[in-house]
Amino acid sequence: MVIPAHHLAGNRSNVSKLDMYITPPSATHSLMRRIKFEGLVWECACGSGEMSRVIEQYNLCKATDILFGVDFLTSTEIIPN
Repeated sequence: MVIPAHHLAGNRSNVSKLDMYITPPSATHSLMRRIKFEGLVWECACGSGEMSRVIEQYNLCKATDILFGVDFLTSTEIIPN
């Protein structure tokens, strides 16, 4: 099956702007093994928390989402290193 790129990017008119796109744990494990992050990692659109649970196995993780009242695009919160 071929999925058009605009579907992967969320460019669909029939979904909520707050729709969830869950990152597979295997993809997050691959990222965390390849790139060594220093300090706290902010998962700013955590949704159900799939990605944050994996990140926590490697780093401290702050998980927020607009569904829980934190819009990372307008947040003025300073995340410590």
